[in-house]
Amino acid sequence: MYQNVLFDLDDTLLDFQAGQQAGITKILQSQGVQDIERGLAAFKQINQHVWQQIEQGADRQPLFDQRFNDLFAQFDKQVDGLALQQWYAKMEAANYHTMPDAHAILQQLSNNGVHIYAASNGETGMQQQRLRGAGLLNYFDAVFISEELGVAKPDPRFFEQIITTCPVLTCKNTVMVGDSWQSDVRGAQNAGLDCIWITPNDQVPSAKFDHQIKIAHDLKQAVQLILK
Repeated sequence: MYQNVLFDLDDTLLDFQAGQQAGITKILQSQGVQDIERGLAAFKQINQHVWQQIEQGADRQPLFDQRFNDLFAQFDKQVDGLALQQWYAKMEAANYHTMPDAHAILQQLSNNGVHIYAASNGETGMQQQRLRGAGLLNYFDAVFISEELGVAKPDPRFFEQIITTCPVLTCKNTVMVGDSWQSDVRGAQNAGLDCIWITPNDQVPSAKFDHQIKIAHDLKQAVQLILK
């Protein structure tokens, strides 16, 4: 049994995709876009590229401020990308959707004496607000966000800073739980941490696994592995 668990937030405990789809749909409709599915797919591709750059050390804000200009350029529309980004940020901060069983599994871990920490990329204030709004914040011993740490997953320094900040965390008694192969799994492994990868679609890369990586199909299975 692990004594400590680091949880990714978006699409692990918080249902980021549900809130994102609703927010982007509103923005597309506000600019007269008819093909919403095309718009959602285009934004997903742009946003993935943005986060790849952030994970490689790029400054997040200029990328965020530009992404809606890039999106609507695909529809031959000129927009105020900064204003749309500010609107989207407000909607994103109010996205309190949780993944199925999030409350129950956090309570179960707490009841078993496991210490719970958040380890997420993103903006500190926004992620804190979302956890509070979703009613999850009180489950955590501490919340670690990339903006505050100054480095993002998968950089192993993200995890190393967390361990340095909390001396009770060690590579032997701590596990990282997340949905991203690159950010959560590879990042944690490169820092010497065990990891539980939540992959509901069985999309397992053709890579060599070792004892540090365990696979769960959902949060319930992840908890079983934590408490095993």
